[in-house]
Amino acid sequence: MIRLYADFNHRDEQGRVLLDTVGSLADIKKYEHMLAEDMDVMLHMENEFEVQGKLIFDEVWRAIPDFKTLRYLSTSDTEQ
Repeated sequence: MIRLYADFNHRDEQGRVLLDTVGSLADIKKYEHMLAEDMDVMLHMENEFEVQGKLIFDEVWRAIPDFKTLRYLSTSDTEQ
């Protein structure tokens, strides 16, 4: 599953996470040829937590997070 950085404090009025921050755009650039509407992705805040989400394109990429899938990360989870 594709992992995209997400700033969960940067959301629209519908609660969708806007994926237009520097970290999100860098990840999107890596996977741009693979991204599609309604695609399931893993959204993460570096060294903090991750949740699954569904991609939506509405002028910019956005994601609908599924907080039932919330998983807190430890430092060892993010080292690769």
